[in-house]
Amino acid sequence: MPKIKILVIENNRLTADLLNERLVKAKFAVVQCEPSGRDMFEQVRKQPADLILLPVELKLDTGTPDELYKNIAGAEVPLLFYAKKADESLLHLLKQTGAAGYILQHYSADELKTAIEFAIDKFDSEKELRNTAKKHQLLIAEASDILWVTDLKTLKTTFSSPAIEKILGYTPAEDMALPMEKKFTSQSFALIQKALAEELAREQEKGVELNRSRTLELQQYHKNGTPVWTEVHARFLRDADNKAIGLIGVSRDISERKTSENELKKSEQRFKDFARIASDYYWELDADLRYSYISEHYHELVGKDPELLLGKTRQELYLDLIHEEKQQWMHLFNLLDSHKPFKNFIYTFIRPDGEKRILLNHGMPLFDEQGRFAGYRGVESDITKFHNAQVALKEKTMMLDNIMRSATDFGIATTDLDFHITYINPIAEEIFGYKAEEILGKTVKELHAKENVSNAAFLTAIKHVHERGVHKYAYERETALGLRNFESRLSGIYNPQEEITGYSLFISDVTERKNAEKIMLKASRMEATATLAAGIAHDFNNLMVGVLGNADLLKMRFHPEPETMDMLDSIAASASQAGELAQQLLSFARGGKYQPRNLDLNDMLRQVFKRDKHIFPPRIRLETRFTSKLWQVFADPTQMSQVIMNLCLNAVESIEKNGIVSVTTRNIDIGEAELAVQPSLKPGNHVQLSVNDNGKGMDKPTMIRIFEPFFSTKFQGRGLGLAAVYGIIKNHDGCIFVDSAPGEGSRFTLYFPATTSLPEKRAGQISQLPYGVETILLIDDESLILDVSARILQRFGYQVIFAKNGREAVQIAENSFDPIHLAILDMGMPVLSGAEAFPLLLKARPKMKVIICSGYELDKAARAMLDNGAVSFLQKPFQAEDLVKHVRQALDGQV
Repeated sequence: MPKIKILVIENNRLTADLLNERLVKAKFAVVQCEPSGRDMFEQVRKQPADLILLPVELKLDTGTPDELYKNIAGAEVPLLFYAKKADESLLHLLKQTGAAGYILQHYSADELKTAIEFAIDKFDSEKELRNTAKKHQLLIAEASDILWVTDLKTLKTTFSSPAIEKILGYTPAEDMALPMEKKFTSQSFALIQKALAEELAREQEKGVELNRSRTLELQQYHKNGTPVWTEVHARFLRDADNKAIGLIGVSRDISERKTSENELKKSEQRFKDFARIASDYYWELDADLRYSYISEHYHELVGKDPELLLGKTRQELYLDLIHEEKQQWMHLFNLLDSHKPFKNFIYTFIRPDGEKRILLNHGMPLFDEQGRFAGYRGVESDITKFHNAQVALKEKTMMLDNIMRSATDFGIATTDLDFHITYINPIAEEIFGYKAEEILGKTVKELHAKENVSNAAFLTAIKHVHERGVHKYAYERETALGLRNFESRLSGIYNPQEEITGYSLFISDVTERKNAEKIMLKASRMEATATLAAGIAHDFNNLMVGVLGNADLLKMRFHPEPETMDMLDSIAASASQAGELAQQLLSFARGGKYQPRNLDLNDMLRQVFKRDKHIFPPRIRLETRFTSKLWQVFADPTQMSQVIMNLCLNAVESIEKNGIVSVTTRNIDIGEAELAVQPSLKPGNHVQLSVNDNGKGMDKPTMIRIFEPFFSTKFQGRGLGLAAVYGIIKNHDGCIFVDSAPGEGSRFTLYFPATTSLPEKRAGQISQLPYGVETILLIDDESLILDVSARILQRFGYQVIFAKNGREAVQIAENSFDPIHLAILDMGMPVLSGAEAFPLLLKARPKMKVIICSGYELDKAARAMLDNGAVSFLQKPFQAEDLVKHVRQALDGQV
């Protein structure tokens, strides 16, 4: 993380040196400037810094401190003053310059560091608030309605938005200076006073809704004196104690709507005059709300004789028609009973022929000269087509809206025929790196010129759209997330006459898909490699059985000859090591299955560094410090090797030139002191493994993410190494901690629970192994394994029968008259595998004991055979003593 850069303005050398010393001690970067006069003003402004530190009092050769402060204040960085005392002049200076803070002299380095960090945080916060305020001001300035605030006591307007000038002709200042009674007509002002009195009375009621609002339609005066209809939504403005102190609201110009309503009244009267020629039907009700008149169009509209309605009420005719509309009918009946007019009553009518019609009904009450209710007069219209069109349009609009909202993976932009950008969605903003307000209205050619896009490519794309209807292309672009892959589709926007009226562009980020394709390709290669590795390891294990077995047989023959025995021991050791390599291949091929055993980490580390010394280039020196008598851990050797390899590779890659990687082990008893520092540890004996390097180190944000899968600080890193390390350690009930800082290297510390179990000890002398006389059936498809196993068993007195596959073994078991005491059954055979032959062998010889043998680890199939009667499992490659011990223990019932 880069250091905070401080620009110190001080012409007193002693003070400047003292500041420099304390700032460096606090780990800040320091840039000094000695002010002298006007010629250095621009120099101070242009100095790149995160904070400017300067004294309250400056002595200049030319110019004044006020000029310097004015220039510095425009530098857009926080200012921090230091002074001898806090007085009025200091406070005035802070207000004048907008400084982020001050510190008094005789401060310590820690106090100075705290003041600087506080000033920067304060400056950043205030800057964010200023930006937010600007956004709010922009929203208010762009609002088409009038936003206003009024004081409750004086009814004076204290705020009015710019929209008032457009609607009423007043500037906000003129509106705030105008008394409320002069803004409205007398009727509207009286309506305001009445509504305000009602709402203030409600304030005294218990449990009243505090955030309630009120809507009024009022006439306000335009500046030119003409009345303007406005719809006013207002609510109380409250203080911290929820006491009403003002009114806040929105006024909307509804002059056009009012004009429309007036015109509608005239139209209704006009419709009455043309009732006989209208396509609607008209009706009248008497004082008892019974039909007294139905126009002739009723029959055409609903398919019934109008005479059938005369003398009947609507309740009798319509209540049971559509159950779902019962509630709205009840509301209409209430209006009729209260003699109120109604408009836009829509209901469903089913004609006798089954056709459904949607009808729109208007009605108004009639009164005689004495003001007594005389009935209703109304009109009904068939709006079925209009209603169906509205429903279809609404469904289509909702469908398009859902499509647009669900297309979150697509950037969308549109232009007109002149290639002016008319729309761009948020995803496209992210892709192109422009905000909508920056490019709306601009032409595509302007952006192409800015981005150095070939004009020929643009013309080709437009040509393809006109010829083929679409133009597709793919490209790479540098974004805030790095280099990304995109696929684009340019097409035309057509009117109903199928004429192009504009162009649309759809862009999708396909980086993850491209990466997934690469990963899948790599995975397929890895799968093929794993299959090959499994086959090689299996055959290798079988060969090592022959090497180890024959070496042991030779040791039995040349037992008295020390030199020969040493050579045979060397052969056996090499074969055992080769067998371990085969097991690592199998572990890789079968997904790194977990095979823990008691393990000495010191021995494992020595083997890894001897076998894989190529991971340390000549410029890197490996240092090891291993504790003697290191406690054992219960762990998987292959996975532990992977852990140390990944940690060492990570350390090597962090060292850019020459360096040191040190690996340390030690025993540690986790007690209360350690738990206080690292609560995630568990109490008890642990083995500690540390890997240190003197590389470039890491900052805190990097350290937080290093164990995330696919996170990597390397340009082409896979980001899986440390994630795998973390997973392996957690699977072994261990813990891992990281300590690092930029430029100070890194230290990875691992803790594994120590085990109290002792490592298995091998028999000292082959000649001391037990003998036997029983008959053993050897079943394996490898002649080498059959031969060497038979030689070993015969050397210890056993009778041996051979079978080269499972089918042959079953035939021997079923047809032989001789006793067979034990079978050694290989799992992987081409003709009737071990798992298939096992139940048939037990069926033929229920008392025969079976040892399972395999070059793979104890898997699910082998465990099932052990659960169903097999006595033990022998893993290849094995030595003579392993074979003899398993046989004797199985025959003696010791397993």
